[in-house]
Amino acid sequence: MQRGDNIYEPNSHGGFRQLASLHSDQKCRAREDSGNKKRDLSGECVLISENFAYFGRKTIDLPPGLKTLIVARSHRCRFPVEAIFQFQSFTEKIRFGVHAAPKIWDSNDDSWKRAAGSWLVAE
Repeated sequence: MQRGDNIYEPNSHGGFRQLASLHSDQKCRAREDSGNKKRDLSGECVLISENFAYFGRKTIDLPPGLKTLIVARSHRCRFPVEAIFQFQSFTEKIRFGVHAAPKIWDSNDDSWKRAAGSWLVAE
C-alpha cells in the first residue's frame, strides 16, 4: 500500500503484475483490478520531467490566485494566461525534487528516501 504510483512490477512474461495498492481490488487488495490495470498501463497519459517538486506529507499552500489550478482526478491543460504566469513566478521560489514521504507512508519507514535518490531535497 506504500508504493505511491509505483504499483506495477514486471513479470517474466513481458507484462506487469499489479501490486497491492489503492488501484487493486477494493474487496481484496491481493487481487488485481483489471479495469484499473488496463487504464493505468494504457500509456495514454504519461508525465515525464526532470523539473518537478513532490511534497508528499509536507504540502504547501498555493497562493489564492492559483487555486484555479487545483483539480481532482485527471488533469486540465487550458488555464488563463494570468494563472500560467503567476504559477511560473511561484515555482521559481520552490526547490525541485522530493521533499517528503507520501502522505500515507509509515513514519518509521524511510525507504522512500532511497527511492528518491538524487532527487531528495535535503531537510
